Amino acid sequence: MAYPPKSNSIFNKPWVTIPVFLTIITLIVARFIKIFYTEFSILPLVIIGYLCSLSTTYLTKGFYGKKTQQIQKTQSEVKEKTTGLEKETAAIKEIAAVYVEEKNIETKEKPTGIVYEKVKYNLNRVCSLSEKSYKKINVIFRSLEDISKPINIQAEELQLISKKINELSNYMDNIHNNYNNIINNAESINILRNSGLESVKHLQEKINTTSAVFDRVFTTFHHFSNILNNINDFINIINNISKHTNILALNASIEASRAGVNGRGFMVIANEFKQMANEIEQYTVDISDSIEEFNQHYHIIREKIEELKSSITEESNAINNASQTLNKVVNSINVISREIRAVDDSLDKMRDDKDEVFQLINKTAALSQETAASCEEFASTMAYHMQTIGDIFSSVQDTEKIITEQVT
Repeated sequence: MAYPPKSNSIFNKPWVTIPVFLTIITLIVARFIKIFYTEFSILPLVIIGYLCSLSTTYLTKGFYGKKTQQIQKTQSEVKEKTTGLEKETAAIKEIAAVYVEEKNIETKEKPTGIVYEKVKYNLNRVCSLSEKSYKKINVIFRSLEDISKPINIQAEELQLISKKINELSNYMDNIHNNYNNIINNAESINILRNSGLESVKHLQEKINTTSAVFDRVFTTFHHFSNILNNINDFINIINNISKHTNILALNASIEASRAGVNGRGFMVIANEFKQMANEIEQYTVDISDSIEEFNQHYHIIREKIEELKSSITEESNAINNASQTLNKVVNSINVISREIRAVDDSLDKMRDDKDEVFQLINKTAALSQETAASCEEFASTMAYHMQTIGDIFSSVQDTEKIITEQVT
C-alpha cells in the first residue's frame, strides 16, 4: 500500500501550530485589555501565554511522538512476524510436498519402518510449525488491535482538533469584527478630534479677543480715574475760591454798613456775592460726594474686571491643556489602531494557515482510515491463513492416525 509523501510544512507538526495560535490569541487579548485599561501591564499575560504555549507544545509533541513510536514499533513487529509466518508457510509447503511424495510412494509399495519414521518426523514437524504459526497469528491479531486502537483514537482526536480550530476560527472572526468596530470608532474619534480642535481654536480666539477688550476697558477706566482726580482738584480750587469770595462779601458788608446810607447799594451786591459763594460751596460738596461714590464703584468694577481677566487667563490655559490632552489621546488611539491593524493582518495569515491545517488534518484522517482499512484487510487474510493452518493441522493428525494404523 503506497502512502502519500510527508509534507515538510510546519503545519504538519501540531505541536508547533497549536502553541503559535495560543500565543497570538494571548497577545490579541492583551492588546484589547490594554485599550480599555491603560494601566494594565501586558507582560504577565504574555508570560502566562508563553508558558501555556510551552506546556501545550510539550504535551502535544509528547502525545504525537508517543503515538508515532507506538505505531512504528507495532508495524515493525507485524513486519517481523509476517516474515516469520512466510518462512513457516514455505516450510509447511515443503513438508506438504514431501508428504505428497511419500503418499505416492505409499500407493506403490508398503511403508517400511524408515519411511514411517520419516513421515512421522515430518508430520510432527508440520504439527509443530502449524501450532507456532497459529500462536504467532494470534500475536499478529493482538498487534493489529494495538494498531487499530491508537489509529481510532487519533481519528477522534483529529476530529476534536478540527472542532477546536473551528472554534478558534470563530474567535478570530469575532476579533476581526471587533477590530473593524475599533477602527471605525477611531476614525469617528479622529473626526471629532478635528472638530473639537477647530472649536477650541475658535474659542481661544474669542477668549483672546475678550481679554484684549478687557485690557482696553481697564485702560479706559484708568484714564477715567485720572480725569476724576483732575475734576476733584478743580472742585477743590473752586471751593477755595468760593470760601474766599464769601470772606470778601463779608468784608464788603462790614464796610458798607460803616458807610451808612451811601453804602446800601454796595451792601446788596455783597449779599449777592455771599449767596453765590454759599451755593457754589454747596455744589462743590455735592459734586465731591458724587465723585467719592463714583470712585467706590470704580474700585469695585476694577476688582471685578481683574477677577474676570484672571478667570479668562485660567480658562485659556485649561483650553490649551485640554487641546494638548486631546491630541495625546488621539495619537494614542492612532498608535493602537496601527497595532490592531497589524494584529488583523496576522489574523488574516492565521486564517490562511488554518485552511492549510484543515487540509493536513483531512489528509491525516484519510491516511488513518486507509490504515484502518488495511488492518481490517490484513486481519481478514490472517483469519483465512489461520483457518487454513487449522485445516492442515487436522489433516496432518488424520494422516498420522491412518499411517499408524497401516503400520500396526
